[in-house]
Amino acid sequence: MKARTYNSIAPIIHEKWVANVLGMKKNPNKGPDLIDNKKFLEVKFCLIKPKDNKKEYPTAWTILDHQLEYADIWAMPGFWLLGFYELDRAVKKVRTYDLQELEEMVLQREAYIIKWSWMNQYAPHRCRGKTNFSQWDNTFLYPKFKDIPKITKTMQMEKGLVHLTEGVPDYFFNFHP
Repeated sequence: MKARTYNSIAPIIHEKWVANVLGMKKNPNKGPDLIDNKKFLEVKFCLIKPKDNKKEYPTAWTILDHQLEYADIWAMPGFWLLGFYELDRAVKKVRTYDLQELEEMVLQREAYIIKWSWMNQYAPHRCRGKTNFSQWDNTFLYPKFKDIPKITKTMQMEKGLVHLTEGVPDYFFNFHP
């Protein structure tokens, strides 16, 4: 499968996993990925330990600048969930669009729940471009793993770990291992 195609499908399986282990639901509207009656979560995962003989992928995520506005729009606390995952094969060897099959290819995950304001430390970067098929003009932020706040609590979940970090009250999260 082409990486661009895979990258449009992969968030669906990760959001489903997070919703399940945290007892939340997918937001059916525009806005943050997951919601419940007391908080919202924006979920970002990146692939690590590639199986295609490439060097290790960077441990960073891409945030669209408009996502920062969710905290101003939604009348509840928001959190970032930044995570890593490992697949059992190279992305170019993925041959299915079936979400259950894709989930079975995930070997493990590790996720960090971070307070919303933490993202404010990153400067926005404008990205513009054009191909024969499309053009874009976006502004991104690139949070780095090295800056993740100190872990205050860790829960072992099916297929992964979920960490709460400094500044995240644990009473917001009901873990479902």
